Amino acid sequence: MYDQESFLSMDLMEEVFAKFDWPEPYLFEDDFDGINVAFPLSNFFFTESLDGDITVEFLTEDTGQEAGLHLGHALLVFVPVSDRGNEPITPGLIGNELPFRSEEKARNGIYNACTIMLTHLRTVIEGDYSWVQKYVEMRDKKRTSSE
Repeated sequence: MYDQESFLSMDLMEEVFAKFDWPEPYLFEDDFDGINVAFPLSNFFFTESLDGDITVEFLTEDTGQEAGLHLGHALLVFVPVSDRGNEPITPGLIGNELPFRSEEKARNGIYNACTIMLTHLRTVIEGDYSWVQKYVEMRDKKRTSSE
């Protein structure tokens, strides 16, 4: 397997984040696997998949849970499936139809993540991780009901 060029970069993060009005100051921390956005009381860890999708995970030290909790898990709590209609739950997202890595796909993915964070997760940005317990309860209930 060969290494593919990564388009997730500090420069691109800075460019996209500057387009938004953030409720808290933040710092970018470059990591081998991605870029952490450190707010005073929370962290959002951005990575780029092999096909160029941008994923945002929460750090285990913030959630108190196993690794792997990401924006989608939080959205299940903040915008339950039962409350979703036919309209997009986050207006203004940019479509990412490209099947491969590109700077445009990374830029759009970062933009979409920022839009989701500011639309639904302002309390998390400010350090409120109470959603995690609600998510764990939902997940565990689903597991026991399917057994």
